[in-house]
Amino acid sequence: MEKLVLASTGADADAVVAIERRHTELGTAAAMKTLHVLNMVPRPYDVVRAARDDLVWWAYSRLQPYLEREADLFFPALPSSSEADDAARDARYRLTEIAAAVTRLRTDDTAHDIAADAIALRSHLTAFFETQQHRILPYLAFSRRPIHELWQLVNT
Repeated sequence: MEKLVLASTGADADAVVAIERRHTELGTAAAMKTLHVLNMVPRPYDVVRAARDDLVWWAYSRLQPYLEREADLFFPALPSSSEADDAARDARYRLTEIAAAVTRLRTDDTAHDIAADAIALRSHLTAFFETQQHRILPYLAFSRRPIHELWQLVNT
């Protein structure tokens, strides 16, 4: 079933599509990097560590700054309601779990732990994007600030 996101203007509808596209791009990159880590597990530890280091670098330099920027702009713009507050709380929990998985991944010293934390990172990222797309974006349609303006700010 398709989800419904209300957009009051064409610019807001375009912004929702762009946000979902960005989520897809980041999710795909995370999936590919996680798969690469998992494929390296049977190999010597130095090879596993190199794949892990690539995933950690990407998460610290690309993924987490984007997610934090989106959260810092989207969550305060949500209308005041218990449902919107619950959605933001759930998304913030996922951000905390993503950060914890990256931190553990950075310090893991066995191939098994690296694989487990790479999977945990991917799982929490998927849950975060689902929360954003199915719970946060619909509430942003009722924000005093248009979604397209928030999206422009995320990208500055």
